[in-house]
Amino acid sequence: SAFKYYVAITLNNLASLEYKLNQNQEALKHVGEALEIYQELAKLNPSAFGVGYAKSLVMGVYLFNLPKEKLKEAKEILLQFRGVGNVELLLEMIEELEKR
Repeated sequence: SAFKYYVAITLNNLASLEYKLNQNQEALKHVGEALEIYQELAKLNPSAFGVGYAKSLVMGVYLFNLPKEKLKEAKEILLQFRGVGNVELLLEMIEELEKR
C-alpha cells in the first residue's frame, strides 16, 4: 500500500507539471491513473488514504474539467475528516468549483 501511495503522489505531481507545460492529454492520463490508485487505497484504508483520494478528485475537476459529480464524492469523504490537515481548504475549493 505504501508503494502505491507514493506512485499516486508521483502521478499527481507529474500531471500538475504536464498541465503547466500544456501537455493536457498526458496530464489527464496520469491524473486518471492516480485516481484509480487512490480509490483502491481509500477503499482498503479510508482513514489513511481518503483525504488523498478526495484531493485528487478536486484536482481533477479543477485542472482537467472532470465531471462535477466527482466533487460530491470528494465532499462526502472530506466531511468525515473535518479538522484534519487541509480538509477545510479542500471543502472551500469544492464550494467555489460548484458555483462555476
